[in-house]
Amino acid sequence: MDEMIYNEYTRIYKLMPRGFVTRYMNYLQKSPLATDRYLETAALINNVPEFVQNQLMSPDECFKISERINEEFNKKYGRVIKAAETALAVMLIKSVLLAKPGLLVFNADQLSRFAIDTLNIDSWTPEEKQTLDKLYKEYTEPVKNKEDILKINRALVEYLSAISPDSPEWASLGVMDSMDALIAQNLRQYPKLKNLLVKELKYDKFIENYNGTPKILLDDSLSKHAKIIKSKLILEDFMHKYPDVVIEIVSIDIDNILKYIKDPEIKRRLINQYYSRR
Repeated sequence: MDEMIYNEYTRIYKLMPRGFVTRYMNYLQKSPLATDRYLETAALINNVPEFVQNQLMSPDECFKISERINEEFNKKYGRVIKAAETALAVMLIKSVLLAKPGLLVFNADQLSRFAIDTLNIDSWTPEEKQTLDKLYKEYTEPVKNKEDILKINRALVEYLSAISPDSPEWASLGVMDSMDALIAQNLRQYPKLKNLLVKELKYDKFIENYNGTPKILLDDSLSKHAKIIKSKLILEDFMHKYPDVVIEIVSIDIDNILKYIKDPEIKRRLINQYYSRR
């Protein structure tokens, strides 16, 4: 890979952890999709010198190839990406008072744009870079300590139900949807569901086999709101893997289904689940 292109990619990803950038660059170099023409176009796409315009791809062609490369990278290194995104989000949340915990739902590109355009952060000090890299390394390593796993399982359930979905505080989170509201209310209303979820998380060894990002639930320097949002994201992944467990949680109360679920099709399915369990 040409040094100029390498330097440009490094500049583009300068807010990301160094370990992530290195892994992505290595992957890019080996990808058969990343031809010299593609790499030159991607590196220069926002500042193309006139004398090379005819040698480059069109922006649309370049974007389509980028999507394919990133999709393949995500399939192979999904945990690495999530660790990098979480590390960057946590850095921004901790670095700037105005940064919202909702940043935890942003992807890498959204985080970088938000940092530069909204927070005016376009670089890290050496000390901040060291902290970012440390967080990244920590989040790439799964939780192994049994006591921490138990604490995370319990904390996850408590944070999911920590706020009433009818309260202004809930609305202030800004990223919670109607399914989140239904789950929160059901967990608050039916304590047995909390026990069920903790039991299933433990039985399925979900946290042990997840990435290391649930460690933020044990981070005392992060706010309750940040931990609620992270718990939401973890549960969404759990739902995709173990839908039968979550069905029991979301279909237990017909009144709550009618109150919180807005989508007609989802509401119809949950109502059917409710009556099928009777």
